[in-house]
Amino acid sequence: MPFALTKAVLGCGLFIDITEKEYQAISISKNGLFESLYLEQKLDILVENYIEFEMELLASSTRKMVNCNQNYSWFQEEGNKINRRIVNLLSACRLYLDHSMHHLSNIYGKKSEHIESINKIMSEEYDSKLGYRVMEAMRNYVQHRGFPIHKWTYNSKRIEKQDKNQLLFTLTPFIKIQELQEDKKFKKSVLMEIEKSGVEIDSKPLIREYVSCIGTDYFTERYFILGKNLIYIHR
Repeated sequence: MPFALTKAVLGCGLFIDITEKEYQAISISKNGLFESLYLEQKLDILVENYIEFEMELLASSTRKMVNCNQNYSWFQEEGNKINRRIVNLLSACRLYLDHSMHHLSNIYGKKSEHIESINKIMSEEYDSKLGYRVMEAMRNYVQHRGFPIHKWTYNSKRIEKQDKNQLLFTLTPFIKIQELQEDKKFKKSVLMEIEKSGVEIDSKPLIREYVSCIGTDYFTERYFILGKNLIYIHR
């Protein structure tokens, strides 16, 4: 059976003969590039959801700063917006983590040493970073029990500078430990860790650390993908 290269366009009569071995190499490389593209697209969904979360905090703080007469309904609406951003972000993180292993398995095979290496790095990130452990447990909590945020507070403080004074407005979304304690299915080991923080814990550093850990996983995965031999035929 002959093998050849040609353009996938109408009217192209140009064919370049190649060997079966070259054809197989090109086919594998093409599939690998598509799998890496799909991986990049999933990461883009994750990153955009993280940006939307951070922008929502900034936007809500700005609305609080400008509009002084907020009522209870306004306050609850702002909380719903923050919860929605976090739910979307956690879903995007889980989507990326699950799908990335699927795409990498398609490239290297389910039992390849690359998959084992990536699983090991992901496990190390989970074990070493509290944010990773908490937000993974929170994703399960959100899916089956309740909202990721139980309290949110607006704060302002004066910052003194040499030429003038300024006001800094911030928004802090909190996780209430008691809410998690009432969920009998929440991961006990993680709950014991955050119980040491008191009655509530700021979710911002936990979310940022979680996304940072996934970024580390991504660059590891991308390193393996780019390290795979890609065959190009020049004639």
